[in-house]
This record gives sequence, structure tokens and C-alpha cells, in this order.
Amino acid sequence: MEQPLAIVLFGAHRWGRQEVIAAVRDANCVPVLVLHENQTLDIPSYLQPFVNELFALPVQASEEDFQSLANHLDMHYRAWHVLPLDDYVCQDAARLSNFSKTVCFPISAATSTFHKHRLRELWNNWVSAVNEPSYGKVDCWFFEPSDPIQVDWPAGRYIVKPNAYAGSVGVFAAKEREVVQAIEQCRQTLAAEAANPVMAGIQVEQSVLVEQYIPRNANLGACAEYTAHMVSLAGKHYLIGIAEKTIHPDTFIETGHQYPSNSFPTSLIPAMEKAIVGVLEQLGAENTISNWEFIISPENQLVLVEGQLRPSGDKVMNLIQQAHEADLYAFYLESLVSGKTFEYPKAKSTSLIYWPGPNETLERIDWIQLPNKLPPQVKLFLDRPALIAANNWQGPLSWYDRHIAIMVTATSAEEGHIKIKEACSKIKLKSGRRSVGLI
Repeated sequence: MEQPLAIVLFGAHRWGRQEVIAAVRDANCVPVLVLHENQTLDIPSYLQPFVNELFALPVQASEEDFQSLANHLDMHYRAWHVLPLDDYVCQDAARLSNFSKTVCFPISAATSTFHKHRLRELWNNWVSAVNEPSYGKVDCWFFEPSDPIQVDWPAGRYIVKPNAYAGSVGVFAAKEREVVQAIEQCRQTLAAEAANPVMAGIQVEQSVLVEQYIPRNANLGACAEYTAHMVSLAGKHYLIGIAEKTIHPDTFIETGHQYPSNSFPTSLIPAMEKAIVGVLEQLGAENTISNWEFIISPENQLVLVEGQLRPSGDKVMNLIQQAHEADLYAFYLESLVSGKTFEYPKAKSTSLIYWPGPNETLERIDWIQLPNKLPPQVKLFLDRPALIAANNWQGPLSWYDRHIAIMVTATSAEEGHIKIKEACSKIKLKSGRRSVGLI
């Protein structure tokens, strides 16, 4: 009997990314999960029978640890490929992937995308090299925890954010006289995040990045921020589509996505694709699914915000699947296994996802009233245990507060927004005697 092909999933045990396990099985491959020793496995019961093997690595795994795991995989599987699923595992995934016949990307690529100042430097250098009007650079300043903040800040607006932390937590807007205070606020936020049980097993780095504020093209809407989804196979890179984001104006946390975007300028799509391919080539990416966030400036320039060498989380992969009526994981894995040229169907509809919150802060949630039936074009994702356990819930103020997600498929963005509002109106949260709606 021929040995099977294994897909090694880093991060599938965290934050609702477990659905990829079924996609691996559907592609006639076997899922192998890897996590760190001090992390718990949280896989839904219906997916547990599909997991072929589970390995726990030391938090500070040595080269010998990775070599030992690679030797086991070589012995038991015809071939194996590593797919990282969150930012905090990409470097270890790359280390293991170095022993595989199908490398995902070098360790240096994972380091450059996780540490934002490195990716900003790479982007600025690339923009200088191509010297085309479609792209804009951003000045930045990087501070380690012990670094003194001795900068004569030019007049203007700045964004202060963690240099190596995901999910838009701890991001602050500041004018030049407020930057030092914002850096201290960011450092305090990172210290609190390091103690957050949600981050168990993850080392939260305390470095801070200050960037020039990137103005947005108001003609494209209030946000003008977009995510491009890419597939890389055998060193060739394919643009899947572009989503537009909705962001909370104060916290910068994403509150929704629309896919595909109907506001992204068609004339900039070739420039967007050229830029991402250029960055992926510099990083040496070979086989992975990635996503890249851009802002379009008033001058209609593309400015890279950040990038991740792993698939999007928070049901965004579901969003893509809904719009294309095809599972991106399945098509990626099929091409990876067969070696055939990657082809993915075009989007057939517009899909939107929205993370609502209560219309007032809830100290506790005692009961959730859901509609008896929703239209087939509307899907509701509910993390009931997290909602019941939540204290003083105000909605998606951080990426791990997205306890409710509403996804709709529609013929237009306008129709999609109407369906989301209708779904929100049918959900009530009970807190004591109060019945609270969603917004």
C-alpha cells in the first residue's frame, strides 16, 4: 500500500482554524497537527477522527527537535508539506519545512513578515527600486523595550503599534507631541496581552513600531483599506481576489470584510499583483497561502500595511469559499499534490462578513436568543462558551472578542448589508432582565 501524503498543520488548534482539517481529508491527504507543549488541543469532536497524528514541540524547540520530527514524517509518509495557520507559528513552520521536499518559505521570510519593521524596510526598498508612481513609502521608527525615545518628531500624524503582534491590538493614532505617550500605552497593552490567557504558550514581544500615518483616499470610502489573497505554488504566485475592510475608527480593529471588493480601482489591480509578487519573490516564498493588506492614498498610491504568510483567519477563508463556490484549501492542496497549474474559479457572487456587538456594554450574558430560521444565504457563527464567559462585552474591540459573526452571500454589497442588518435584528442577548440587540 502506497504511503499517504501528509499536510502538517501548525496552528489548526487555535482560534477557529480547524476546518482546514476536513479540507485536507477531502484532498485525500492526512492531517498531522503540531502545537507547543504547553498548549491545549481544542478540536471539535466531529473533526477529531480525521486527525492522523499530533505532535507537541518544546516552546524553544531545537534544530534536533525539528530534525527528529522530520525524520518521523519521512518514515511514515510518502511526502509531507507544512501549512502554517497563524502568525505565531510561521517561524517554527518554516524551520520544519526546511526538511521537506516542498518548502513553504525560508525562516527569514517568516521573521520579516512577523516583525513589521523588517517588512516595512523591504517594502520601502522595493518601492525605491521600481520607482513607479503607483506605490508609496512610509517612514518608520523601531523601538526595543529598553530603547530610549529620543526622536524630534516632525509635525504630523503617526500610528504607534506593536512591532510583532497580530490582530490590531494596541494600535494608537497620535500627533507628534503625543507619540511618546502612545508608545507607553502600547507597551502597557503588550504587557497586559502577555498575561492574557488567550495568548497561552505565545511569547508576546514588547517592541514597538512608529509609522507615519497613511492618509486614505476618501473617494473610495472611509476606510480605503484592502486585503489581497494570494496562493504560492512552486515559487509561482497567483492573486485570488481582493477584499475591502471595515475598521473601527478608534481601535483600528476590523469589524467586517466584503469580498470581492467593489471599490478597489480596477486600474490598480495589475500594480497590486506586481507589488505582492515582487515582495513574495524577495522573501523566497515557495508554497503557501498568504494575505497582504494595503491602504490606497489620496494620490492613488498603494501602500503596504502588513502581510502574513498564512491563510486569513476569522472565517475569511469561508468568505472566499462562499463567493467562489469553491474551497480554496482544496484547490491549493490539489495543485500541491498533483503538480498541475493552479486554477481557481472566478467569484460568482458578493460575500460579506460582519462581527457585531451589543448596543450597550454587557457585564454578563445569561442567555442568547437566536432566530428559528435564517435564509440560506445567511450564516451565523456563534462562539457560545466565549459569549457566556465574557465580562463587560462591548463587541469586537479586539480580535479575540469576535464572538459572533454573520456571513451573507448576495448579488451586490447593498443587498448584503441589508441582510446583515436583518440578521442582527433577530438576535438578542439577555443580561439579567435586559434584552439587548446587536449593532
